[in-house]
Order: sequence, then structure tokens, then C-alpha cells
Amino acid sequence: MEEIPYSAEVITLLQDNVFFSNILKVDDQYLMFQKVNNTIRVCNITGLMEAQQKMIIMFLVLLIFFSVGTYFLSLIFVRTSLKDIHLLVDYVKKLNINTLHEPVPLSGPEDDEIRIIGQSLQQTLSTIKEQTDSLKDFVTHASHELKTPLMSLSAVIDAGEKTGNHEKAFIEAKTSLKSINTLFETLLSITKWEYQKIKTAPLDIVPVMKHLLDEVQKNYKKKLISCEVQLPKTCVLETNEDMFHIIFFNLLENAYKYTPHEGNIKITLSCTTLSISNSWAWISKEQAMHIRDKFWKDHSKQSSKEGFGLGLYLVQLLVKKHHRSIAMKSIPEQLTTFSINFKT
Repeated sequence: MEEIPYSAEVITLLQDNVFFSNILKVDDQYLMFQKVNNTIRVCNITGLMEAQQKMIIMFLVLLIFFSVGTYFLSLIFVRTSLKDIHLLVDYVKKLNINTLHEPVPLSGPEDDEIRIIGQSLQQTLSTIKEQTDSLKDFVTHASHELKTPLMSLSAVIDAGEKTGNHEKAFIEAKTSLKSINTLFETLLSITKWEYQKIKTAPLDIVPVMKHLLDEVQKNYKKKLISCEVQLPKTCVLETNEDMFHIIFFNLLENAYKYTPHEGNIKITLSCTTLSISNSWAWISKEQAMHIRDKFWKDHSKQSSKEGFGLGLYLVQLLVKKHHRSIAMKSIPEQLTTFSINFKT
């Protein structure tokens, strides 16, 4: 620290060489001056200024380094975050009817938004694939099953033309057409109910059962079948009326169709169970494994020529749609019973 006598010339000289505020730069030296009474105190602060300059330069270098680092880290983070989206976009671009079986690329935690979108897409595509396969199955089986009644119809028409017995040919042709119509109605019912959500409502099923029973009995009068019916006055069930109609009609139709002449049928209804028993020929364990499969028939029996092997499949499908169960029990040379448990 040096002291210089105060004078106007000294002040003018100092102000002409001022570097910053009250700091001078003389050659390579930084001096700080301050007026105190009649003197001017001058202090050499070169070391301090150089240290501050180095700190500023270092700060700027660090600022640039961290800015560049932050940029690249952000770029990597964004690319990593968008990787799943790019995979999803590429998957969607390649998506067509032939690639529905390929799984949607999923990664990341369960609560990740992109994963949730991918899972929703996977569920939608799985449903589309199932419906597409069902449609293919419908066309394949329908074309196969239609061959027999169409050939029969063609043969009846040819026979009528050759013999001139058009009345008989008309009756037989009507029967063949009825068979074809039944097949289409059943296939359409399966296609409709396999993927459609059901709407249920409270329904008194007793009047429905009585109506269907009268209808089926009229068609099988000639078989002289004895039918024992045990129904309560009312039985309200949470169900879909159309679906219950199909379930009961198919079970009742099968019971009458496969019961021998002058056989027996028993229908029992309670608030928990519906059972239909008939003196049906015994169903083996092997047959029981397939009897509810789509288009399955037991070709070892003459009776298998009747129907299309769809009734019990449709019944089981609709019962499952109600989240209920159906069971079968067969006692050799006595009876076969189908039971539906109404408890969920």
C-alpha cells in the first residue's frame, strides 16, 4: 500500500488510466486507488485480478462443458424414451391381416404410458385375429356342411324330374331347405355370440320353458315320448332372453331327437339348477370329451347323421357367457343328464 499526495494532476492522471471503477491498469499491473483525506492510497491487486479472471474463464469453460453435456444427455434420454414409440410405429406400419399373429413390442414398467398403449393395441388385435379366424372357420365349415343338404336337394329335384312325382320331390326339397336354413341360423348365432358382450335382465324363465316345451313336443308326437316336468310357479333368472331361448331349445331338441321311440324325458328346474334327463344311449368318456366340440359327431352311430354337431357347442358357449357351468352325466342303458348350474 502506497500513499501519494493528493492533487488535481494526480487525479486526472489516474482517471485517464482507469480500468474499472477505481482500478487502474498500468502496463501489466492492476492498481486500486482510493482518496483518503489529502492523500491517495494505491494498492497493487494484480494477483487478485488475475485469480478472478482465471475463475471467470474457468466458469465459462465449465458452463460450456455442462451445457454441451446436458444437450447430449437430453438427446440420449429423448432417443431412449422414444425408442419404444419408434418400435410401436414400425410395428403399426408393417401391420396387415397376415401379421396379426405377431406380438406388439412391449417393454418398460407396467405403469408406463407407452406400454399401456401397446397392451391395449395387443388386446384389440387379438380380438380382430380371433374374429378373423372365426370367420374363416365359419366359411370353411359352412361350405363343408352345406355339401350334404345341397347334394340331397339336387338329388331330390333330379328324382322329381325323372319320375314326375313333383309333390314328393317338393316335400323332400322343403326338408332339405329347412336343414340348410337351420345350419345357417346356428352358424350365425355362434358368430354373433362368440364375441358380443351380453346384456342381461331379470327374466321369469318358466313361461319361456313351457312355450318351448309345447313347440318341441308337437314336432315329436310320433315318437310317443313320455315327458315328466317339474317346474316351480316362477323362477326369475338374470339372463339374456334370446340366449336362454337358444340354450333350453337346443338341450330340449337334443333330448327328444336322441330319445328312442316311447322313451322317457325328465325336466327339473329349481332356483339353482336346470336339468334335462332322457333315456339316451350311453355316452362314453371318450365321446364326452368331444360331444361339445364344434362340428363334432359320433359317426359310429346312425343318429349322428342328424344335425350338424353345433347344438351343444352353442349351448356351452352361451352358458359360459353367463359365467355359469354345464355338466353331463351318462349312466349306461339308463339315462343321460345335462345340468346347468345357475350359481355364478
